[in-house]
Amino acid sequence: MESVDKFGLNFGLVIAYMIPGFVATYAVAPYVKAIDALLGGPERVPGPNSIVPAILIAVALGIIINAISFVLLRRLIHLFRVKQASGAGRKLTTEERLRYDRLVDSHFRYHQFYSNMLIAVLLLGPLWLLSPLSDHIVRNASLPLVVIALFVTARLALSQYYDGVRAICAEEQPVQLSEQPAPTG
Repeated sequence: MESVDKFGLNFGLVIAYMIPGFVATYAVAPYVKAIDALLGGPERVPGPNSIVPAILIAVALGIIINAISFVLLRRLIHLFRVKQASGAGRKLTTEERLRYDRLVDSHFRYHQFYSNMLIAVLLLGPLWLLSPLSDHIVRNASLPLVVIALFVTARLALSQYYDGVRAICAEEQPVQLSEQPAPTG
């Protein structure tokens, strides 16, 4: 993970953007000749000169997928009785900020992964559902199961993230006691 840290990435960002981006890269390859060639054509063995461009394309597609997920999937999740948390605009203490950062890493990045993978899998759907359908019944039947599992886990992770935000923001700020007596009057 040291080499990942040199680029300012962490595990959460890798799973949130790069992995769904790689799935999407393979999904669009049959339709975009440049990407298909970059990924090594039908053999799907990229050459050494194509690794960095493939990573950049995967990150770009991962960010695009995240935008689609934010606009479409998050709204759909909210329809399933997941109430959005609000931070109420108050400044977090150092301890609360550390708790919030852990909350993002332990719940929100996983929500992003599940929801972004759901969008990527849907993009990959046409390749997943090969014809003739009868020859690939188990794989084809698994597509709806994968989609449902990704949606349910994306919803759960987002709900847990919102619960954590509400818990952090519901805590009272410590009262600052002054050295001076309270005014009487």
